[in-house]
Amino acid sequence: MDSLSEKTSGHSFKGYLFALLIAVLVFGSVIGYQYYVEFATNRYLSEQKPPAVPVSAYTIMPQSWQPSIKAVGFIEPVQGVTLSIAESGIINKIHFKSGQWVEKGQEILELDSTVEKANLASSVARLTATKHTMERTKILFKKGSVSQSDLDNALSAYQSLLADIKSLKATIIRRRIVAPFSGTLGLRNVYLGQYLQSGNAVTVLEDCSVMRMNLTIPQTQLSKVQTGMPIKITTDAYPEKIFNATLLAINPVVDINSGTIQIQASVPNADRLLRSGMYGTAELILPKQNNAIVIPQLAINFTLYGQMVYVIEKKDKTLQVKQQDVVVTDHNGKQALISKGLKVGDQVVVTGQVRLSNDTSVYLVKQSLLDENQPVPRD
Repeated sequence: MDSLSEKTSGHSFKGYLFALLIAVLVFGSVIGYQYYVEFATNRYLSEQKPPAVPVSAYTIMPQSWQPSIKAVGFIEPVQGVTLSIAESGIINKIHFKSGQWVEKGQEILELDSTVEKANLASSVARLTATKHTMERTKILFKKGSVSQSDLDNALSAYQSLLADIKSLKATIIRRRIVAPFSGTLGLRNVYLGQYLQSGNAVTVLEDCSVMRMNLTIPQTQLSKVQTGMPIKITTDAYPEKIFNATLLAINPVVDINSGTIQIQASVPNADRLLRSGMYGTAELILPKQNNAIVIPQLAINFTLYGQMVYVIEKKDKTLQVKQQDVVVTDHNGKQALISKGLKVGDQVVVTGQVRLSNDTSVYLVKQSLLDENQPVPRD
């Protein structure tokens, strides 16, 4: 019985081992199959190339470039002054209206000068008698009938009266305002019968036939500018109109704090459109450059490390792109001047950069088929 029991126990153990082996083989086969499927899938996917991306491109051709220096400044008249009175008094006459054009020497305002004019008339009336007294005293002095002191007193009285007359005339003139030059008057700030203190402003007078524009440029641009060069000026008031100006003067002093220098432009203003105090944008026109590398500004991508473009190259009968760093030296809002990184004949991507990276396959389409306003990728 014991040997039969031992035989039965041995057969059971072997059966258990056999079942366990079968289970391990089955489980291992399942795991192995799963690993194989995953490996095969990854290998297949790795061998698959991503689909080509549609882009529009621009082929670089040599062309001319008009460089310029842009600056912002304010406009002022060649001649402008705030008119005020030199004496105190009551306004007797006002000879102008707001915004009126006046000629040089034209009377604008007059204070009450009744007392001064009466004193002047009195002095003028006494002048003839005083002069005759002086002349008679000279004759008598030559005859020895009067002393030197009498002659000196007569001369002094005559000269003093002449000085009084001159002073009264000057006072009357100082109680009037006349235009120092031809121009347009501003708004009237006074009224008839009003008492004015010396120095009170009456109005402004400006000659706007020619304006000046003060501009500030970096000192690094100083070597590029010279007097007489043309300047184009635009303003917010007349955004569609270009005012042609000329560089009039260059300040001999550079601002030590900002490293900038002031220049001044002369702007003809025959139609009187420009007004004092306006701000405008000036574009100083520099000599034209020929055979320049110019690309659409849309082609440039701005990164943390600089500026780059995607250049299209042909590899294995397919078109691929590579990133190329560039140096932009000037731009005009639509195009950019490239000084380093590109050459004539290079083909750069203009639109469609969103999904691009190095070695991305592309195919060319018309620019109108792509969204030109798509966001530019940034690193």
